[in-house]
Amino acid sequence: MAGRIPQAFIDDLVSRSDIVEVISDYVQVKKQGRDYKACCPFHQEKTPSFHINPVKQLYHCFGCGVGGSVITFLMEYERMSFIEALEDLAKRAGISLPQDTSPYQHQTPEVDYHALLASAVRAYQQQWKKLPRAKVAAQYLKDRGISGETAKRFALGFAPASWDFIRGSNNKVAAKHWVGCGLLIEKENGGYYDRFRDRIMFPIRDRRGRVIGFGGRLIEKGEPKYLNSPETAVFHKRQALYGLYEALQVTRNLDNILIVEGYMDVVALAEHGIHNAVATLGTATSSDHIKQLQRHAQTLIFCFDGDEAGKKAAWHALITALPLLNTATSLRFLFLPTGEDPDSLVRQIGADAFRERLQDALSLNQFFFSHLREALSLTAADDQASLLNKALPLIAEIREPSIQLTFCEALARLAHVTPESVKQLLQNQPQAKSEDNAQPLRAPVQPSLQRTFCLILLHAPTLYRDLKSAMPKQVELVKQHYPFLAKMISVIEQLTEPSTALILEHFRDTQTAASLQKLATQKLLIPETGYLSELKGACTRLCGHVHKREIDGLLLKAKGEGLNEAEHALLQRLLQSQDI
Repeated sequence: MAGRIPQAFIDDLVSRSDIVEVISDYVQVKKQGRDYKACCPFHQEKTPSFHINPVKQLYHCFGCGVGGSVITFLMEYERMSFIEALEDLAKRAGISLPQDTSPYQHQTPEVDYHALLASAVRAYQQQWKKLPRAKVAAQYLKDRGISGETAKRFALGFAPASWDFIRGSNNKVAAKHWVGCGLLIEKENGGYYDRFRDRIMFPIRDRRGRVIGFGGRLIEKGEPKYLNSPETAVFHKRQALYGLYEALQVTRNLDNILIVEGYMDVVALAEHGIHNAVATLGTATSSDHIKQLQRHAQTLIFCFDGDEAGKKAAWHALITALPLLNTATSLRFLFLPTGEDPDSLVRQIGADAFRERLQDALSLNQFFFSHLREALSLTAADDQASLLNKALPLIAEIREPSIQLTFCEALARLAHVTPESVKQLLQNQPQAKSEDNAQPLRAPVQPSLQRTFCLILLHAPTLYRDLKSAMPKQVELVKQHYPFLAKMISVIEQLTEPSTALILEHFRDTQTAASLQKLATQKLLIPETGYLSELKGACTRLCGHVHKREIDGLLLKAKGEGLNEAEHALLQRLLQSQDI
């Protein structure tokens, strides 16, 4: 997501934002020395352990471990997406986001699509009392057990069987704008007609409550039974979740979220007091959906029909989730009896019995292996090998080490091999790629030296200019031989006024983000006056390791095929002096 907005703009926005001022809008803070302290807003405590560092522009709680930049705070506390957090900070700073934040919107729209869609909601709602046909639709909802209160909560409306209703609802709006927000279709030979006709209308809202699109359902036979808004500047199916806004209005802290397949499932469950259901919008579960849900609940329960289509959808969700698994969120899978969906089942057995069924949901591990071992006896060597071949490439996609370990141990038991054998086979699998192919935060020769170098630059990035001025050749050698440090140095070189928060933002959503976050909150055991000296020492020793590897390589070659004249001269120089 960050890649769609110029990094220079994000850097400028973070630099303009006062993290103390932003957090003060939500919690009471008190100055203590150079930092500020508060009672942590993310867990209950009586003694303040939440620290805000205005120099580094970071917050960190020593009680529960949360921390990050001002962007991270808004994302975690306000449950905002990355883009929403940027929008909030931009508004505070009195500036606008660049208009290429989405692949579907490359210029500023002439009208506010959210406001236009909200006016459509009101127009569709007004039809309930006007049309005989709308009364039929209202009776349909009653027959499905949906009360007027629930219909109002979800802002349900009715689109009449008209080809030009939506334009007539506000004739001051140009047709192209109704097309732009997905409610009007332009004919090939000229003219326009309504996309939604003779349908119950389900407004789709984003996490902030803004209308971004619609789902429409026929009340009688016909195709398609459900029709969704098309992709627009404000509506992206891979990101949108029906019912999430409504669920968060009931409680900000959801223990679990139930992912179902249809609008009516969400509405029917809410009618029965189950307010934690959301639905994807006619698309398979995407990584964007999972990332969004992980910010809001500790457990995600996928609830699908028990037929082949339902199992296929659940398996796709599992595969999509593998690279995103973490220890903070668990995934479970519930398959309903054949012919039932959440809507029909909750009406049949009631809310309490439905909640009891949720307790029977399969764990991620259980569903993973039960799916893979179908039609395998696991007593024959061929079947055991087949299970290994199916499971290992998928387990390799898991980035969280502790979760990957539990899968390896379960696979070893089922395939009747040792855990060590599974780990060895796993090492031969292509590893899951980081979104930016960042190098792991470790060095092949001396991890502590890289860590020291990284730690000091992270705490005091402005010292890099002094280091480069004093040791230009050594710095270049470090950049050539230590990929991660080279990337970190590159980030610092890009920044006009480098800070800890800005560096962390450049590594957001990478494999090294968590490691850097921990380093950023770690206390250095040396006084600030000694930072530069320690940094120079680490740089010198890192270069020494490079020289030693070069010397060892040349000596080994000399014993074998021999050295050419240039290599012999290089060896002599390296042996005579260990610095450059």
